[in-house]
Amino acid sequence: MENIGFQDVENLLPSQLFQLAEENYTKLNFPDAQYFYTLCIQKDPLNEEAASQYADLLKQTNQIEKAIQFLTQQIQYHRNEGDYRKYLQLADLLDGHESIELLETGIKLILQHPNYNQQSDIKRDLSEAYSGLAEIYQTDFLHLPESEEKVIFCIKKAKEADPTALDSYLQEANYFLNKENEKDAKIALNTVLKGLEKLNEENDHHDDSFKINVCKLCIEVNDFESALPILENMVLSNDANFEAFYLLAFCHFKCNNFCTSLEYMETLLTKKEQFEDDGELYTAAIELKAELDKTDFQKGNDWKDEDENEQGNNDEDWMDME
Repeated sequence: MENIGFQDVENLLPSQLFQLAEENYTKLNFPDAQYFYTLCIQKDPLNEEAASQYADLLKQTNQIEKAIQFLTQQIQYHRNEGDYRKYLQLADLLDGHESIELLETGIKLILQHPNYNQQSDIKRDLSEAYSGLAEIYQTDFLHLPESEEKVIFCIKKAKEADPTALDSYLQEANYFLNKENEKDAKIALNTVLKGLEKLNEENDHHDDSFKINVCKLCIEVNDFESALPILENMVLSNDANFEAFYLLAFCHFKCNNFCTSLEYMETLLTKKEQFEDDGELYTAAIELKAELDKTDFQKGNDWKDEDENEQGNNDEDWMDME
């Protein structure tokens, strides 16, 4: 769409506003995308595709309370009908019984969808809804005796709905870890890692929270190297993902890449005002920086690389003088 002045925006049709919102969202221009989504939904409250994308944007930009409020309103407008995605999206932002109720409603609407058996994206959503239930039962309700049976059932249903969906294998890995079966947990996790490797930007629908959970599981089984490329891509695409920044620095530290770890940690701490309210993350970052301050960097795997880079720069300077 051609450039337009903001004074003309009010006269645009909802379809035009939606197009502008999508274009800006794709370019990661979140403020403008949010502005156009808001206007589009105001003019066309029944545009559930715009509503779904707007909710995703709010989550991605960490406007969680606003996302919860918006999705709650959407459900009140269209209770037990319409697009099932709003139920799954809100369930992802809540926990406990509220989340279970939303996921179960979403699953019910998916199974009633006329194209349920024909569309692969709907089957994937069904699989992820069952995986979401499995996650809740083995976190919020892990203490209940009936939870294990429900976790096994939900993982089975998730795989039946879409055998290629990675979330079911992530939940399977979590299940085995809860059973202290690290061997089978690593097998399930490896399926997730290989699946992510095969994806590109166009067909990778997994959000940052999913990938963070994958990386945390890698850390739990001491597979720090597998987490590195995932975290590096996340930081490159969104330098405001402070948790990914910290985990990337931590994994490099555990891989004895001390210089690289320090580089990421120093970059993260320049933005500490933006995440100081997250006490757990801020404390972890300060503790890792303290460990780095006590570290002998010459024992790191990347120390030689630093020396070679410095020598290379010196050689270039000498060549420039000729």
